[in-house]
Amino acid sequence: MLNDKEYEGRVLDIGLKIGYYRRKTTMTQQQLAEEVGVSKTFISELEAPNIVCCPSIKLLIKLEKALGVPAYKFLQTDED
Repeated sequence: MLNDKEYEGRVLDIGLKIGYYRRKTTMTQQQLAEEVGVSKTFISELEAPNIVCCPSIKLLIKLEKALGVPAYKFLQTDED
């Protein structure tokens, strides 16, 4: 079972990965937000390295479609 620090680290990794793949597509945060039906502020907070913001499974599926990246890539860790 993950302790709080390990959990936060993995959640932060998800946001950083989403930001990485978004930038690879050259989408702006606003464009991605519109595509998946959330606010630009939410995308910004999701990608921020110092804010713990955990996306829902439903949102991960929308992000998968919008970014063309399998959802498991957002969740994958170095140990996987």
